[in-house]
Amino acid sequence: MLKNGRLGYNCSLYVSVKSEESSLNKAELFVEILVEELPAIPFLREFKNFHTKWESVLKEFGICAKSEFYYTPRRIVIWCKDFPLMTEDKILEVYGPPVQVAFQNGDKNGAMTPAGEAFLKKNHQKLENLQFREKQGKEVLFAVNVEKGMEVKNIIAPIVHKFLMSLHFGKHMRWGDVQEDFIRPVRNIAIFLDDIFVSLQAYGICGKPQTQLHRDFGFVWQEVKNFTDYKQKLAQGGVILQQDMRRELVLKNIESLQKTKKVFIEIDEELLDEVVAITECPRVMLGEFEKEFLKLPKEVIITSMKENQRYFAVYQEKNLQQLSHHFVMVGNATTQEEEVILSGNEKVLKARLKDAMFFYENDLKNGLSNTGLKNLIFIDGAGNMQDKVVREKQIAQILLTRLYGANKALKDKILECIEISKADLLSEMVYEFSNLQGVMGYYYALAMQKDSDVALGIKEQYLPFGEDSVLPDTDVGILASLAYRFDNILTLFSVGKIPTGSKDPFALRRMASGILKILIKNQFPFLLRSFLCEIVEKVGYKNIDIDKIFSFFIERMDGILMLNPVFLKSVLATQEEDINKIVAKTQAVNVVLSSNPDALTATFKRVANFLKAEIELQNIKPDLFVQKEEKSLYQEYEKIKQKDLTNYVEKIQNLCTLKPFLDRFFDNVMVNVDDEKIKNNRIQLITHIYKEFLEIADIKEIGSINN
Repeated sequence: MLKNGRLGYNCSLYVSVKSEESSLNKAELFVEILVEELPAIPFLREFKNFHTKWESVLKEFGICAKSEFYYTPRRIVIWCKDFPLMTEDKILEVYGPPVQVAFQNGDKNGAMTPAGEAFLKKNHQKLENLQFREKQGKEVLFAVNVEKGMEVKNIIAPIVHKFLMSLHFGKHMRWGDVQEDFIRPVRNIAIFLDDIFVSLQAYGICGKPQTQLHRDFGFVWQEVKNFTDYKQKLAQGGVILQQDMRRELVLKNIESLQKTKKVFIEIDEELLDEVVAITECPRVMLGEFEKEFLKLPKEVIITSMKENQRYFAVYQEKNLQQLSHHFVMVGNATTQEEEVILSGNEKVLKARLKDAMFFYENDLKNGLSNTGLKNLIFIDGAGNMQDKVVREKQIAQILLTRLYGANKALKDKILECIEISKADLLSEMVYEFSNLQGVMGYYYALAMQKDSDVALGIKEQYLPFGEDSVLPDTDVGILASLAYRFDNILTLFSVGKIPTGSKDPFALRRMASGILKILIKNQFPFLLRSFLCEIVEKVGYKNIDIDKIFSFFIERMDGILMLNPVFLKSVLATQEEDINKIVAKTQAVNVVLSSNPDALTATFKRVANFLKAEIELQNIKPDLFVQKEEKSLYQEYEKIKQKDLTNYVEKIQNLCTLKPFLDRFFDNVMVNVDDEKIKNNRIQLITHIYKEFLEIADIKEIGSINN
């Protein structure tokens, strides 16, 4: 049918026709895109989208097929065992002119007008087969046209090309006089449907039925006949095509090394993904470096090995604390001369560690000093790093008062910590390895014999790093981390660097989530809006919308709680500000409604609808109750009040017991009676019950869950 100008399919007709041909009209699709060495990290980032983008392109051409993707550093491969050889037939439903226009005098048994005859001719229809449909209240001419499917061999080349053009790896490149761009120069594109080769002209080449083997096997092009022949040639030519097989091989060899060499190897998953992506025939080897370099902080050694050389760290014991003077490298050479390979890699690592030792010793001599921070820009329009230190100290003091009260010892420590917290940004080591900021400050502070809490706070100010990262564990670290994050958010908001859509270049969403996680983990009583108002006033942030920033934090709460957002909304509607009370109340509402979702919705929504306007609480007067339904409701309410419940779950559960009494009240008691005293007393009873629940959540919001 025609929907919004796009062709759709008559599914019942299509399925019945195609099902008979399903086993006969298919072939094995195999595509290899041969390229220069792929950069692992940007490639792996986009590889996650390959399936979705490929299936999207296939759908545009009327094809549905489950495909698999393989990769090595030099090739991207698409494979489908049963790929349709014909695209789906398209059933086009066409609506014509109204009967009144298509036939003279609107008589379907009479002669057709030129408009009607034109419709028949255009749609290849005969008068005796003409159909009619109702459209917008009028009977109109209707025709069904079938657009036969196309042979896939005639369109598979543009399908592959369109898929490749849809890939985005960040930075692309051009080469020679080729106008198209790609992550790396494309050297060949081979497409096969069973044994039939399909040529594609793109990226400055004309695809040929050929491939290349591992570089150790030379650069002679190898003819390919089909996917089976292709796999066989790669296997004989030093290439393991499936990335999962390469991954398993690396892990198996690492495990073997651990057993034979009596060492313990840390499996860094990101590094493992990377070495799998940069090897066609992975070879795991154990190398070593001079023990004297173990004087360096282990993070320096690990970072140098991982970032520069892609080596795995090796430890002396199972708990992975004491670093060993060994490393594990995953090579891509097929040669058996391991000693030669290791020797070259050991020399390179030695040079890098010597540089690191030089930086480390120089930094130790210089110590931690803020001199020079004023020359480091924090962000355009937001001052320098020295300004940031001043703001963070102000925030930390406000946090200290709110979270810990008057604690002079802790105040001295946090102020000293923040004073030197950014000093390691000026160190040679952090200049070389920026991800070691905070870590090096910790080691340098210890070397300067600073208090251990102060030193640890310097490192913990950057925690948490990400979604699953550990949180700061010390009081100084907690305050430093919160001050760092609050200043980042408020400063960047003040200069208009606000996250939009999926764009968050300064990771402010992650910063807000980190703040909430710290507050929740430590169960701090924390009035967020009040705190934001205080630091904006005292620190002097400009152009700040408190409501916008408060909402920004609450949006992060949804992701942390992972509950029905209506539950959180119902709690926030009570104007609750305390972060941990918001969490506790939302979780309590979830516990009760998840086990009995209909316990409140209908009845308590009825209560909320009854109390349209804000009503001032007054004392309930039991002697004014007339009917048994209002008396029993009041008695049950009083029983709950006397329990003085502080546990939110218990309180909601007890309030839920009022449901049948409320139902009977609304069914049998007329509230708006002529006697004002009786009327107001009944209103007060319902209002008191409503307010009782409002201490946890707004029942109007809860009532909307299932409505």
